[in-house]
Amino acid sequence: MQLGKQQGAGPRAERVPVTPPEAQAHDRGQLPGLVVRLLESGVVAPLVAGPAEWKRLVGDPRSAHSIRSDCETGRLPTLPRSGGSGSHHRIAVARALDQLGVAYEIVPDTV
Repeated sequence: MQLGKQQGAGPRAERVPVTPPEAQAHDRGQLPGLVVRLLESGVVAPLVAGPAEWKRLVGDPRSAHSIRSDCETGRLPTLPRSGGSGSHHRIAVARALDQLGVAYEIVPDTV
């Protein structure tokens, strides 16, 4: 770890460690992960999406509320909801695309 600029004033100022850029990206959760790429169109999507992202991905003309209803009734495969009152439905994109018969591949994401 390198030491960076001095914090404060005077000769006894504490030196603040400098975090390397690759570690900074990791701290922000920005390391490359996996994404779903549709083979026909090349569109890239996350492995897990909310109703609004799913609507954009498949071009569904219905409202996000209709898509949420599909999640609640089990028509779209969802992951367990996280705790809290404001948690959203989390659609498993690859499983949902399987149900629709859409060809895709799971590839590494490039940051």
